[in-house]
Amino acid sequence: SDAVGPNATRPDLVRDHEVHGVEIAGDILRRHHPAGVDIDAVLAIIDRHDTLKEASSLEDALVKDADKAWRFSPHGVTTISGWFGHETDETLAMLEDFVMPTMLTDAGRIMARAMLASGRAQAQSDHYLKGN
Repeated sequence: SDAVGPNATRPDLVRDHEVHGVEIAGDILRRHHPAGVDIDAVLAIIDRHDTLKEASSLEDALVKDADKAWRFSPHGVTTISGWFGHETDETLAMLEDFVMPTMLTDAGRIMARAMLASGRAQAQSDHYLKGN
């Protein structure tokens, strides 16, 4: 929680995440060298997928949105709730207020809104089933 969220205090950890991601992806891509893949372009996108807020290309925007979209998934919500010690509703509200405005593409916003609605419906159902 020190690296992410509305009150992040350790942006250096986010940058470390990008640097290590480039190293890992570079090793894998050079080893397998998939046909038609511009390895340098892929690594450039990975290199600033979190710290550079604007996108340099459509591909860059899609990767940034896909990376952020995980946060709205059931696994992402559970993980983030654990990081901050929040209930699901509080985490979903934080995602809506803090992450949703950073989505760069229509597709990213649509997916995030759908997962947000699904997460809220699931939280309501869980709340109802617990008898609260």
